[in-house]
Amino acid sequence: WLGYLDVDMSTFADIYATGSMVVFTFLPSAFLFTANILIRATYVEAQCEYRPDRCSCLSESHPLEFVPDAMKYFSYVYSVIACGEMSLHFLRISHNIFRRVLRVVFYLILFLAWWFTIFLFNVVIFFINIGSLTRPVWLVPYTVAFVGLIACVTTYYLRLIKFRTRVRKAVEYRLVKYRNELLRAMPATVVDVLIMKNIDAAMADNDQSQPKIVGKCLQFALIQIAIYGFLFVGFNAFTQRSDTVAGGINTFIVFSVSIAGRQFAVGFNGDGMIKERVTIVERKIMFSLQRVFEMVTEQVDLARRMFLKMRYGIDHSAAGESSTGDEDSSDLGGNQHQLVQNEQREQRQETWNDF
Repeated sequence: WLGYLDVDMSTFADIYATGSMVVFTFLPSAFLFTANILIRATYVEAQCEYRPDRCSCLSESHPLEFVPDAMKYFSYVYSVIACGEMSLHFLRISHNIFRRVLRVVFYLILFLAWWFTIFLFNVVIFFINIGSLTRPVWLVPYTVAFVGLIACVTTYYLRLIKFRTRVRKAVEYRLVKYRNELLRAMPATVVDVLIMKNIDAAMADNDQSQPKIVGKCLQFALIQIAIYGFLFVGFNAFTQRSDTVAGGINTFIVFSVSIAGRQFAVGFNGDGMIKERVTIVERKIMFSLQRVFEMVTEQVDLARRMFLKMRYGIDHSAAGESSTGDEDSSDLGGNQHQLVQNEQREQRQETWNDF
């Protein structure tokens, strides 16, 4: 229902389209489930924080419990309707009355789900801003972790991009010699296209393409998020977040982890080690490119020899036929035959020049 059903796509594009539809459909439901759990837990914790009978307070019912309950039941209904609509969509069931009614209901509840999601997201941002003013000790570790994550991932990405640029420049500098050799057999445009495509393929084979770099950055970000998540779970379990001293210690620990992550993103190798790594990757790429260019040159030489051999055979056959022809033919017929031969020879010459 996002417009991909009747489009002819490859296998990976089909998987991507299906995954995007599933994510777009169930993302509001996942956010509502998460908000349901967090609202209930956060409200009870804030309500019972300073109560002397904390254990009794945690087991009591609270007047705002209907909000997470309503969100939970709405998420259940939305998930059932979404699963039914997507199942009928992928099974390509005919658009009968039941299918049309279900689709209208699905669009309506999808709109409501996204509206609730955006509304709750704005509410969360609003209360985060209020919490930063009333209880900054709670928010400082999370802020340091967020800023540290962005800084570490950005630094790591720029480092990989810089390394890829140095490798590509080194490879292009060494390819000048091979380009001059290829220009003897092929036009300059063909040579440039051949070089660029093979450079991109060789860079991808050695983990220097843009998708490989983005994948490494995502892996690094997930590792950072897992470390921060482990720390925050420990902070919530073993420290009092409202305590200023505990908040300062937690902030210092998170800041230390961020500094360590940024140092890893920058790298521990000096300029000499980086140059050595660039040289190693450059040699690997040049070895693969040299094999490709040698193969292409051999194929072009073979095609040229075959073309010359065919041309020689055609010219020799035409010369033999003309020598054994009728000597009493008229001058007009001989001139016409000579013109035809000249035209054929010119066409073959033009074909060879184009080649």
